[in-house]
Amino acid sequence: MTCNVWRDLRKPSPGLVDHSDRGSQYCSADYRLLVKSHDFIASISGRGNCFDNALVETVFKTIRVELIWRTAFGPRDQASISPAAFEVAYLGNNREEQMALH
Repeated sequence: MTCNVWRDLRKPSPGLVDHSDRGSQYCSADYRLLVKSHDFIASISGRGNCFDNALVETVFKTIRVELIWRTAFGPRDQASISPAAFEVAYLGNNREEQMALH
């Protein structure tokens, strides 16, 4: 079984639903063109409807509470590692575990 989780996360298949709030960055012509060029489906919150994103906001709140707020981070200089370098270092030790999780 071959599975490249990181590639799949970075290059999702056409048909992905991109749901966002009504922020100006998501309403811009450039962003809409980017979404369309990848054959994604744009979904945006209804005007004045704060409940459109309630489910997603709950998921992200849970992630913050259970994973981020409970984490003790190291010194600030350790945060200078690039996401790509971190991924290589992390996957070097946990590649099989990551594939099993997805």
